[in-house]
Parts: sequence; C-alpha cells; structure tokens
Amino acid sequence: MAYKETYEKWLSSPALSAEEKAELESIKNDEKEIESRFFGPLEFGTAGLRGTMCVGLHQMNRHVVAHATQAFAEVVKAEGPEACEKGVVVICDCRNHSQEFAETAAAILAANGIKVKLFDELRPTPEVSFAVRYYGAQAGINVTASHNPREYNGYKVYWSDGAQLPPVHADVVAAKMRELDIFDDVKTMDLEEAKAKGLVTILGAETDEAFLEQVMGQVIDRASVAKIADTFGIVYTPFHGAGHKLIPEALKRLGMKNVYCVPEQMVIDGDFPTVKSPNPENPEGFYLAVDLAKEHGCDLIVGSDPDADRVGVMVKNSAGDYVVLSGNQTGILLEDYAIQARKRAGILPENTYTNTTIVSSLMADKVAEANGVTIPSKERIQQTKTWSFANYNSSIGSVNLVHFYRKDAQGVKKLRLTYVLLTALYLAAYVVGVLLTEELANNSLAGGVFLVCGVALFYFLAGLVNLLLLKPPPAEFN
Repeated sequence: MAYKETYEKWLSSPALSAEEKAELESIKNDEKEIESRFFGPLEFGTAGLRGTMCVGLHQMNRHVVAHATQAFAEVVKAEGPEACEKGVVVICDCRNHSQEFAETAAAILAANGIKVKLFDELRPTPEVSFAVRYYGAQAGINVTASHNPREYNGYKVYWSDGAQLPPVHADVVAAKMRELDIFDDVKTMDLEEAKAKGLVTILGAETDEAFLEQVMGQVIDRASVAKIADTFGIVYTPFHGAGHKLIPEALKRLGMKNVYCVPEQMVIDGDFPTVKSPNPENPEGFYLAVDLAKEHGCDLIVGSDPDADRVGVMVKNSAGDYVVLSGNQTGILLEDYAIQARKRAGILPENTYTNTTIVSSLMADKVAEANGVTIPSKERIQQTKTWSFANYNSSIGSVNLVHFYRKDAQGVKKLRLTYVLLTALYLAAYVVGVLLTEELANNSLAGGVFLVCGVALFYFLAGLVNLLLLKPPPAEFN
C-alpha cells in the first residue's frame, strides 16, 4: 500500500480519536510530512521500537504500541497456557505518553488472556529485568526511549531471562506485525475490567523493596563506606526521570549521609525542561548539579538518564573543578575495583574473565592482565564455568557485571546475578579512590606512569566501594 493510501486509511479509521484525526488533517497539504509518517512501519528488532511521538505508521503512538503488543501477545500465546499464566511485566519511564502506552499494552495482553503485572508508575529500566525474574514472568515490556530527546518514545521487550528479546523471538514479532492489521486485528479490553477479572495486577512499593533488598545484598565493603560517610558529598540528578526515588534511597541505605538531589530536576517531566537533552553523556546538562556541588563542597556528581539505565559521572579534581569521566574511564575503574575487591574479600571465583564491546577501550585488556584475569574466547566461555566482570561499553550504559555461565544438559544458560547494568548504575555506591598498579601504568595506552584520578564512582548494583582519587585522568584515558 502506498504511503498516501495508508494515510487515507488512518484518516478514515474509527479507531482514531477526534484529536488524532485533526492532527492528520493538519498535514493534508504537506506531502513530505505525510510520506515521512506513512512510508512504512517502524521496524521491530531486538531493541523493540523507537520513534518520534505523533500520529502515523512510522511514529510512536498508541496504535503502533497496540499493534506491536498484539504481535507480541501471539508470540507469548504460542509458548502455551503456562506462559500466559506466568504473564508479562509492564513498566514505563517518565516520558510523555509512557503511562498511556504501558496501559494500552496491558489492556491488549489481558484481552489475549495473558496475565499482566503493571507497575503503578514509572520505574527504572533495571527493575523490569528484576521483576521478570523475581515473579517468574514469561516476558516484560518497557515503554521508554532511554536517553533520547523529548520528542521520542520507545517500546522494549524482554524475555523470561530478563534480557531483551532474543532475535529468534524478535523476528517472529516483526513477522506477526506484517501479518496483522494495525486496527482490525488488535484485541483490547477496558483496563479496569481487566483488573477486576484478575488479569492485571498492580505492582508497587513491595517490588521496589524486593529489588532493593537484592541489590543491597551485593554490597562488598560497607566498612569503607562507613569511613567516608560523614564527609563524602554526592550530588545526584535523575534529569526528571525514573531514578528519582530508588537511587537516593539506595544511597541512604548504603550509609551515605551527604546526598544532595538537584530539586529542579527531581520533578518528573517528560519535556525535560531544564536540559536540552536528558542524556547524561552531555556535560552541559549538569550545570545545576555543578552549582549545587560547589555550594556543598561535594566530591562527586552523578546523573541518570530518564529510564535510569545509564549514568554520567563528574568528579572534583585537585584544582576544585568538576570534570567528566567518560564511559571508558568509569568502566575501567570499576573493572579494576570489581576484581580487586573480591580478591581482598576472598570471593573471586575461579575462571574469572572480563568482556568488552567493540567500542570499549583497549585499556580494559590491560586492567585484566594486571589483575591476572583473562579475556577468553567464546569457546572457552561455553566450555567452562566462568565469571565476568565489567562488561561495559563506552556509552556509559549497557554494562552487565557478573554474568555466570553454567554448562548443563541443556547447554549454556546465562543467569544474570546482579540485575543488569554496571553503568546503568541505577543504584549507587562509590569509589573512594583507585590507583592503578605500576604494572598497569607501564602498559597504559599512553605509556609511562599512569595515575587515575577523580573520586567516587557510582556502583551499587554489585556493591562497589573503593578509595579516593587524587587528580584528573589524562586525556588519553578514553
């Protein structure tokens, strides 16, 4: 169907509200805009869907979300009655329309006979992975566009292991979307009716508490925290997003006494009014946090993106200025600490290895070598029981710490032990200093002596706490 025909189909559909039809009417003389919205559907992949929010086939709106959910429901139903009973966890972030899209998805799943656990309000992305496993759900849906600009929203799908949907299932969802009509083939029901029938259950503080309990159980060295808790200052900003409750609470439970939240950015707002972009990779968004840090003499600034699965870090150097740590810097420091802390505690498993991505710094290899840890081949991972530390990339996110691979009769099964993301760091701890070994220094990318500087990194998902850094990292540490 040509894009103009698709546009006319949407315009005449009774499924559209008066406001949606008015929006389409407003572009009737704009051929380029019509084409951009209707030339084809958003493509569903392992990362789900992502697009700008407006009415159209190639956009993010309630109809596209409904279409994708119906296709996904078919995949869940194909797993059998037990999968439908296990159900799907549904979560969302702070973005405009996120709650609406989450409720739309819940209603469609319920109409298909699939039980739903729907969070009462926005939550951090790592919690959906936790909740899927904690409740033994078949899958999860997360309405979020992560750190993208305010115009965007997205739709991510997770399988029973808490990881994003594997390609084999994502391909089936995409195929089902091509088969199903976006309006005629979607089942739905009233959300309140679904709740009354027991098809939709609302999750709240009880799940947060279970999550926090599991996370706090990963803390390695509370004694180090206690030593600096009275004097160490942290400024935190959620950039108007989903980290606003649990990250400060985690810091409090860890024993940190001087945590200052940026008040203007603790306000939940999908328009992100205080920043040009809610991406914590962009240091210009930290201007309010820097002012607050200077006011209280804090050592560390951290900011999480709207769905709290990545973090930006700034540290105070010896000159009193706040400097940004890149994703590679953060990841390497955490890799070094993750290994050394477990060595000191006597809990470093055998066959430990580190794993990075194509965009990760080669310094990770040097850190591993200096600590006597290997970077194995894929075959070695499949053949042995292994532990992986500091699986990070340079984009300050997507870091999974401590993956455990176990070979059994069914082959290799991946069990996520720390509920996602090291730099997702959605719950925090710190570094109170890291000094790389002389061996590492002599093998650094720049060569010569290499002293890492800064303070306090953010790591609580696996419970990192370390020492205090002295001066800013050199430019080559990227």
